[in-house]
Amino acid sequence: MLSKNYFSSVMRWIAALLILFTAVPPASAMKQGKPLIDSLDAFRRSQNPDDATLLRIYADQVYEYRNIDYGKALELADKAEQLAFKLKDSSTLAYIYLSRSVLYSFIDSTHASIRFAKASYDLARKHNADILPVISIIVATTQLFSDEDQARYVAEAVEALKHCRDPLWRIRGLGQIGNMFRGAREDEKADYYIGTALQEAKDRHYPYEMGINYLRKVWLVKDRVHALRLADSAHTFFEYCQSYRLMIENECNVFLPMLLDSFRETQSTDAANAFLLHSRATQSYIAGFPYPYEELQLDSMIADYYKLRGNTDSAYHYLQQAFRLKSSMDKTRLLVSIQRDDYQKNLSLLETERQFQQAMLRGETQRRNFLIGLCTLFAVIAIIVFRNLRRQKKYAAIIHREQQKNEELLLNILPAEVASDLKKSGSSAARHFDNITVLFTDFVNFTEAGERMSPQELVDELHTCFKAFDQIITRYGIEKIKTIGDAYLAAGGLPAADKDHAVHVVKAAIDIHRFMEQRHREKGNSSFNIRLGIHSGPVVAGIVGVKKFAYDIWGDTVNTAARMEQHSEAGRINISQSTYELVEDQIPCTYRGEIAAKNKGVMKMYFVNTATI
Repeated sequence: MLSKNYFSSVMRWIAALLILFTAVPPASAMKQGKPLIDSLDAFRRSQNPDDATLLRIYADQVYEYRNIDYGKALELADKAEQLAFKLKDSSTLAYIYLSRSVLYSFIDSTHASIRFAKASYDLARKHNADILPVISIIVATTQLFSDEDQARYVAEAVEALKHCRDPLWRIRGLGQIGNMFRGAREDEKADYYIGTALQEAKDRHYPYEMGINYLRKVWLVKDRVHALRLADSAHTFFEYCQSYRLMIENECNVFLPMLLDSFRETQSTDAANAFLLHSRATQSYIAGFPYPYEELQLDSMIADYYKLRGNTDSAYHYLQQAFRLKSSMDKTRLLVSIQRDDYQKNLSLLETERQFQQAMLRGETQRRNFLIGLCTLFAVIAIIVFRNLRRQKKYAAIIHREQQKNEELLLNILPAEVASDLKKSGSSAARHFDNITVLFTDFVNFTEAGERMSPQELVDELHTCFKAFDQIITRYGIEKIKTIGDAYLAAGGLPAADKDHAVHVVKAAIDIHRFMEQRHREKGNSSFNIRLGIHSGPVVAGIVGVKKFAYDIWGDTVNTAARMEQHSEAGRINISQSTYELVEDQIPCTYRGEIAAKNKGVMKMYFVNTATI
């Protein structure tokens, strides 16, 4: 049984659980901080949103205020709860109850926290919300762990997972329950649930979930060789899924430290070769990503390795790289150790000089030998100085190249204007745009296509299509916002103004449509059919939070563009009335009539006549 001392730490663990599992998360849940709160407040005041949009805004703000002001977060949760009741939105109401449970756990109000966790659980079960019942069960299980209730709630959680319609979420639920037992040091139960999740991931061929659960099992085994094999398996699946972040973290935090410990204890040639092979492979991966913390860890471990081998120059080289990435006390101590070795070398050279000086007193022959030794000494010093100068130039060149890479990476993630603001002031305020044009695309029957194709073929085809889309919108000066699964979102008219933004976006959509038609003719069922939707209107655009910057847009215009895409047809481009009015003089369209759109009412829609352009 789990100890009651574990209860308080588990309560705070729920916040991380929500981020991982919640099926109805706030729309901007990954973009945290005060800037988003301010942007949402400004949008709420300026746009006069309907109740459904206002409910989403309140849910976002509850999430954002959770670490800033518990009182404000609970106040907003009250407003969201009232709106959810009014709209009869049971799924969002269950999410709000769950949020209140977490907030009360943060302020040690245990009774209230348990009450709202039960309410979320009961409501989700009653209305059969997709994955939320499973989440609520897990949360309720975590909240209510006691000697008499533990077995019942765990059994109920497992039973709910059996009936979960989505096998992926079932695997994640089993793995998370196992991970919870591992944190409580109940290794036997943890091994069962994690093992079950791993086996189902194998049966379903979910490589990402296989990698996650292999990594979880590493912490359950005592044998280092077995642990290394599990970590290596996790690496293989992360690499296959192109989950390079997890792959690199696995290498730097688990695999390489175990190899280094093995070499430190055994001085084995096999361990040394394995460490070098994996560290070099990890270096090549890290070189393509902005992962400074992992690069710091890796350089420090390589420095430790070369120090163990007695290769002071190489150890010093990697330690200098680590020092330039981020100075820390541990790394500083290593640097001092290397510098101490250099100081001892200099002392030895000075001692040699003193001995030659004494030899001069013994005779001409000894004086001649002393002169030869002195010349040798100067030569050694000159070589050392030359090597240090060359090393410094090399480091400077490396730093310059890395700075260029970082600049290129930044411009690949953010618009130049936003990147410039960040470099100048460390922040970039979100901006309101009165009129831009938003493009949404989505592949029709993507799930069925995935069943006909292998995972690698599916990913390769998706990459080919999105790469072509990127090239097309770049020609028209359109800003790519993001991809969401098989959906693609872009916007014209921001961050730089473009008076013809609607025309450019529609022309880009036509080019995308023609590319997909050609692709379908070439590959048949191995390619996708596509729907496209376009709408013009006001948005707020910018970056929010302080980590993992991403340029994004918010506003009802985005939702309306999504509705245009949903009401389009395969191989067609559906545009709204506002977009039509901007392009009617240049692009022929066919009026479809007034069509009811979800949460939007009746809207006028038009098909673009691609065949006549």
